[in-house]
Amino acid sequence: MKGLYDNLKKIENSERFKEWKKKHKGFLCSIFLMCNADDIDENWQFDFYSNGKIASFSNNSFSESDIFEKHSLKELKLNEVKIGFEDALKTIGKLKEEKYKSENFDKIIIVLDSDVWNISYITKSFRIFNVKIDNKDGKIIEESLKPLFSFV
Repeated sequence: MKGLYDNLKKIENSERFKEWKKKHKGFLCSIFLMCNADDIDENWQFDFYSNGKIASFSNNSFSESDIFEKHSLKELKLNEVKIGFEDALKTIGKLKEEKYKSENFDKIIIVLDSDVWNISYITKSFRIFNVKIDNKDGKIIEESLKPLFSFV
């Protein structure tokens, strides 16, 4: 979790974030990362909600987008997250070893919100392996392996 805290502090200390914060009363609602499964980097994206928009900050970019559906987004309070990123990956690693040894994992998409780590792998056989882990107690809430084309 230290890496997330450090990245968040860098974002919050940036001029771009300070300017945004002056104009918006927003809150952190999610953290996102997408990269190669075998080379997980630390370029996390931090998403802040304010007035029907999501402002996304990373170490080298900023974007703002409208929310198309009404969501009841909750504030993500990092100090309430008890299961760190590394622990969530260890839990998934055990699950992969027990049930999904034959899959070759290519990309990983990681989302942390107020309740769960939502981690998806895209396999080389065009399937999506998704695991949701409670970020307070580390229990697996849901797991699935589905063909990528079932989402089309």
